[in-house]
Amino acid sequence: MNKLFVAILLVSLMGVSGCSSVNSGTSSLFGSAKSMLPFSGKMDEDSVDAQLDEADVLYRQGNLEAAAGIYKSLLKSESGNAIAYYRLGNIAFRGKQLKRASFYFQKALELQPDNDRAHYNLAVTHLSMAERHFKFYTANLPASSDVSQMTQILSAIAKFSGEGQADSDTAGQSEIDKVLNQLSDGF
Repeated sequence: MNKLFVAILLVSLMGVSGCSSVNSGTSSLFGSAKSMLPFSGKMDEDSVDAQLDEADVLYRQGNLEAAAGIYKSLLKSESGNAIAYYRLGNIAFRGKQLKRASFYFQKALELQPDNDRAHYNLAVTHLSMAERHFKFYTANLPASSDVSQMTQILSAIAKFSGEGQADSDTAGQSEIDKVLNQLSDGF
C-alpha cells in the first residue's frame, strides 16, 4: 500500500512540475506584455514593457535601425509579441522592403486577428506591391496594346495613396512615398 501511495505521489508531482514549465501559447497582446513563470526562459512583463518603450522612443525619433534591433531582440525571447511584429512591419515598409513588411504584418495578425491597423497596413503593403507589378507590366506591353485598364488601376491606386493630403505635401513624391505617408503607425 505504501509503495502504491509513493508511486501516485511521484506521478502527481511530475505532472504538476511538468505543467509549470509548459507555455500554453496564450498571451496578452497589444497591451502590457505577458507575465511568465520563473525559469520559463521568457522575460518578465516589466522587462518586455521597458524594451518596447525604448524601441518605441527610437521608432518615433526616426532611428528605425536601432528600434528594429530592439524589436528583433525582444522577439528572440518573446516570439508572441504582436507589437514588435507590427512595428517591424512598419519599419520594413518605410525601407520599401514590401515582402518583409507583409511578413511582419501577417505575423502580427496571426497573434491578433482583429487588429484593424495591421489589416490596413497589410492592405497598403499589398497595394504598393501591386502598383509596382502593374507599372512593370504596363511598361513592358507592346506599343500597340490597350493599357486603359492598367491606367485605370494605377490611377485608382494613386488616388488612394494621395487621399487626404494637400497637393503641396505630395508634390514630387512617388506613389509609394504617398502610400508610405498614409501608412498607419497607430497601435
